[in-house]
Amino acid sequence: MNIDNLTLDEKLELISLLTLQRAEVLRGSFFEFFCEFWDVIIADELHLNWHVEFLCNELQKIAEGVIKGDKHNDDLVCNICPGTTKSTIVSIMFPAWIWTRKPDCVILCNTISDNNATEFSQKFRDIVTSEKYKAHFPDIKVRLDSTASKRIKNTHGGARRQYTTKSKITGDHGHIRIDDDPMAFQDARSDAEAERCIEGYKAYSTREKKNAYVPYVLFMQRLSAKDTCTYVFETKPDVKRIILPAIDNGKVFPAELKSNYIDGLLNPVHINKEFLEKKKLTLGDLQYLAEYEQDCENKEGYMYNIQKVAEIEPKGIKIAVCDPADDGDCYTATLFARIYSNKVWVTDIVYAKDNSDITIPLNIKKAKEFKPYAFHIEKDGLGNMYGKQIKAKYPLVNQFNAKGNKDDRIFSKANIVSKHFVFLENSPSLDYENAVNAMTTYKKVGQNKYKDIQDACTSLADLAIKNNLINPYI
Repeated sequence: MNIDNLTLDEKLELISLLTLQRAEVLRGSFFEFFCEFWDVIIADELHLNWHVEFLCNELQKIAEGVIKGDKHNDDLVCNICPGTTKSTIVSIMFPAWIWTRKPDCVILCNTISDNNATEFSQKFRDIVTSEKYKAHFPDIKVRLDSTASKRIKNTHGGARRQYTTKSKITGDHGHIRIDDDPMAFQDARSDAEAERCIEGYKAYSTREKKNAYVPYVLFMQRLSAKDTCTYVFETKPDVKRIILPAIDNGKVFPAELKSNYIDGLLNPVHINKEFLEKKKLTLGDLQYLAEYEQDCENKEGYMYNIQKVAEIEPKGIKIAVCDPADDGDCYTATLFARIYSNKVWVTDIVYAKDNSDITIPLNIKKAKEFKPYAFHIEKDGLGNMYGKQIKAKYPLVNQFNAKGNKDDRIFSKANIVSKHFVFLENSPSLDYENAVNAMTTYKKVGQNKYKDIQDACTSLADLAIKNNLINPYI
């Protein structure tokens, strides 16, 4: 057929016919739909790693049961690392595709944060109100009174409703429930926050249409032995599982999926070895293993692998960092160190529960003897007055605020402390010995009562990196 010979009406009729034919293809394949509508919400060029089509097909199997009204329960848990387009697949594209086959479908979506909830809902709306969607599926129209960003309805009675884990989940019932990162790594490490997330899951699990096949889909990283996955596995022992770590570490499931990994990597283009090494340094061992390797086993062990030497390097830039005690049950922890050859050589330590009347003069005395080019003192809590008193006697004091949660700071820099910090084999003082013992016995998993010397090391690592005194990548 020579298109140039067609009249305008004939061309329009041909375009309409081709659009209808393409619509049938898109209705029949969630993967084709995903590819077609990628550019509606994503500016970057589509890179189709094998797992995208695989996950689209797995989700379509579940949706087919909803569309047909099957009476069996085929739930799915997928543990997959960040940066794999999982939210675009499961929270945004999947509900928009389901409407093309079952316009009256009520889809309930959940995630951990309000920011995620807003973004997912808005991108879903962008798809179903796009000119492309209207052209292919003209019968599916968003209701004019559907103005709430997280409660989007169509004229067939279908809806996409968005929740957050820690919000109140009541009143709505759906044909399918989608959980996308319902828990953060920090929540999974806290008994109280983990329990709060599980209570959110329990409330969410009641939001089902009665006498209907209501599958549950969970996509998240495997964060800890008390995360949402653990609870789901306990209450739904027959749930289908897919485990896609960033590397082939023996946890890929089903095992036959390992054959799709290239050089042991899930996605060598976007999540390569260099990227993973940087993530390991940034996140620390525990969070890296959970998020990228889907490894949350409570292994015995300690946070730090302490390096010890017979003699401290006599060269280098002198620096001191102090974490003052907040109360009588904490330690004042001060590190006096030299930085040389990409190492932090810890020369002396103050590690004491004594009150400030004792530790302030001790810190001043050691500073005058050691003569660091700068004495960095954390000013959170009681530290502000503590630092001012030392500055009156040792002017090279720089006070700083430690950002974020103390546990998170320690976890994120533990790798760097292990890699770059060097301590003496024979402790020059009881304070030094006690501090090193506290470092070597700091548990990787579980509660640690004292965190002061660890936090001081973390602050020193932060300062050293920020001032280009060490390079964490070599």
